[in-house]
Amino acid sequence: MDLNIASKYWLILPIALLVTFGQLLAKWRSGTGGYAAGGGELQTFLRLVTDPVMIAAYGAGFIANVGWLYALTKLPLTIAFPVYMGVTFLFVLAGGFLFLGETVSAIKVASVVLIWQACRWRSMPTPDRNGADLAQWIQEIREVFVAEAPELLALFDIYGAEALFGRRFVDADLRKLPLSARLLEVGAGSMLLSCQLVREGRDVTSRSRRRPGSGTSNGCVH
Repeated sequence: MDLNIASKYWLILPIALLVTFGQLLAKWRSGTGGYAAGGGELQTFLRLVTDPVMIAAYGAGFIANVGWLYALTKLPLTIAFPVYMGVTFLFVLAGGFLFLGETVSAIKVASVVLIWQACRWRSMPTPDRNGADLAQWIQEIREVFVAEAPELLALFDIYGAEALFGRRFVDADLRKLPLSARLLEVGAGSMLLSCQLVREGRDVTSRSRRRPGSGTSNGCVH
């Protein structure tokens, strides 16, 4: 069974830890390895790329990059990247203070708070923004119908109006549910509403008797 939306965000935690480990290790080694003592650029570069500790730091970064590629297959980039940046910034700040003796200023603390608030806002959709997103998205699809299949425009307008009404109708209930809640839409029809909920980061399964075997909204594009 696939991971639900909330558990997928735990994929970011080991990635952030690996990146933090690599950064702290590289910084520590740069201070203990005599790299700041001078010497030619080429000599310093060769020492860096052959130092076992530095290689370990690079290795941690490489593993983190591989993990990030996997995380992108499970999470929307517009949410995953801000969360990753916020978590990594916090870990590096704490690690620098605890293990390297670096200072933690009020500006750094304020930066962490602002980043976390931005991540929290981005990962918790607001009704007004989502409604506007849906209207804009439907308008973009409508323009395609105008250009490619104007004879179907009247039918699409009906489906579009249904999706907008449905989003407003379920809005109050959605606000009570965590983003990780799994949703089922029965009678999805055109699946415009299901696809919109997926675009908002929801885990949605849709069923429609008019389109037997149409499956879930997992095929919708974010």
